[in-house]
Amino acid sequence: MKSYVFLDRDGTINIDYGYVFRPEQIDLEHGAAKAIASLCRSGFKVVVVSNQSAIGRGMASDKDVRQTNEELQRKLLAEDDDAKIDSFLYSPDAPGYLDASGCPSQTRKPATGLLRPLLEAGKVNVSGSWMLGDKLSDIDFGVAIGLPIEQNLHLLTGHGMEDREKVTQKYHGQVNSFPSIRQAVEFILSQRKSFC
Repeated sequence: MKSYVFLDRDGTINIDYGYVFRPEQIDLEHGAAKAIASLCRSGFKVVVVSNQSAIGRGMASDKDVRQTNEELQRKLLAEDDDAKIDSFLYSPDAPGYLDASGCPSQTRKPATGLLRPLLEAGKVNVSGSWMLGDKLSDIDFGVAIGLPIEQNLHLLTGHGMEDREKVTQKYHGQVNSFPSIRQAVEFILSQRKSFC
């Protein structure tokens, strides 16, 4: 089993301009490349898990999102050779999506369908893995996949300031908030000794 850091994309790694689905929209959050490289050098698997509802809304194609992810990876590696994302997982579903049988999306966070293959294969060391994101749905996702509550970190970039109160109220102050991905990753690495 491996220890993972699951990252939201827009508002966590790159600046959230609304619907980010074109390569030219990719601008990294300050310190994102160095933070991801630090995780990789420390032995974590780094996986992006994001909702990309622009596809379901008819604004973008799957190809658009894939090319945008490729540009994100290119920019990360341009800043640090070790800033390698192991996998990009994303849900194309829009809010309120129902499948042919009338069931809600199984992949749109906080639903856990994107990670089901990894989880069912027993490849995730849940006790040593983390979730970082700027929205309440990111924290809900981390809790739903079984991460200890304190290993879900809320970022104040992107929609973080908007969702801060909701996160605090729902989780009774047990979720730590950080101004940036860099500071959140520094916290993860400072805590890792307790998992060794």
